[in-house]
Amino acid sequence: MPSTYLQLGSDIHSRYLFGNWNDGQPITHVVTVSRGNRQRTQPETRPAVTVYQAAFQHYVDLQLLAPSGGVYNVTPTPVEINGADYNPWVLNQSTITTTANPIAGNQFYRWTGQQVLQEGANPRSFRITLGFFQISAEFVTQQTTYTIDSLVLGSAPPTSPNHPPLHGYVDGSDIYYAKNYLASDGWTPSQVSHQVEAIDGLTPVSGNVEYDFASWSDGGSAPRSSSLSLRIRSPAISLASGGAMSDGRATYAA
Repeated sequence: MPSTYLQLGSDIHSRYLFGNWNDGQPITHVVTVSRGNRQRTQPETRPAVTVYQAAFQHYVDLQLLAPSGGVYNVTPTPVEINGADYNPWVLNQSTITTTANPIAGNQFYRWTGQQVLQEGANPRSFRITLGFFQISAEFVTQQTTYTIDSLVLGSAPPTSPNHPPLHGYVDGSDIYYAKNYLASDGWTPSQVSHQVEAIDGLTPVSGNVEYDFASWSDGGSAPRSSSLSLRIRSPAISLASGGAMSDGRATYAA
């Protein structure tokens, strides 16, 4: 049994590494052939029917697109496979966490590519469910950022390409939490008003689990009012940090 990463056919985005035998023995070991159990299907004069099965770990390539203005950190640490078409690699169906770290003078803005559903969450965790997964982040020069986010009271829904995160509306557009806004997005300290609406009764994963809107982090104008009008004041203050601004974080009770 080989102990290297194996490629199956023409699939260049997957590799397989030996995990274990079903008898719990090392990758290379001796097996003892015993006689049959005297049943009609296993006579004593013939070897007993025995199944030896090997299990393999499935790795997929993680495409780290070179960022401009920052670097990535991924945990658990991905593996490097010598001679592979792509590097690095992570276990399929595993959960990894990515963090975008800006260089001096810059700040994280959003994820792009296959992480766009939670473009403003940093760090963010997700489950690998694709043949390969792409990480790409966008950094901008330091400036005021307004963040619309959610806080789940209880267990948060799992996030993957098949299980999107919670979402709401900003100025009539559907957004997934968290999302950042900059001056270039029309969020400037010029008494501009923005309408933010949380969605009640969300079922992102299963109809058996529902996420009900509870409140806004600034208390809101009335209990269970899912609509919030934000007015950007001068000087601009990040919604994520509160202060004199209304905080754009919705609270959900599962």
